[in-house]
Amino acid sequence: MASDLDALHRYLDEEVSLPVDPSVCQVADAIRRRHGAAVLAVLFYGSCLRGPDPARAAAEGIIDLYVLVDRYRALYGAGAAALANAALPPNVFYVEVPTDAGNRRVKYAIVSLARF
Repeated sequence: MASDLDALHRYLDEEVSLPVDPSVCQVADAIRRRHGAAVLAVLFYGSCLRGPDPARAAAEGIIDLYVLVDRYRALYGAGAAALANAALPPNVFYVEVPTDAGNRRVKYAIVSLARF
């Protein structure tokens, strides 16, 4: 069991050390600004993450992100959106974000850390 966990840690260490297209970082920053202190982390996944030309994939594809929050109320307040996100996570949004490399199309799912 310990060797499996060690292997997982090595894999994750390798993954997080890989370079990411700068426009994806700008997109993550824009989403953090949009949702404020409620955002704990932004995780990049999907088809734009892999492949021989990540910059081209980010320019032509739709960037997929998970936005992790501590509590839905911290993001939405006490209204219906918080209740709906808690009952049927995740809430998924589509935005187009201007970056230094041009507009990027983004689909992001908001989910609490507990649900993730």
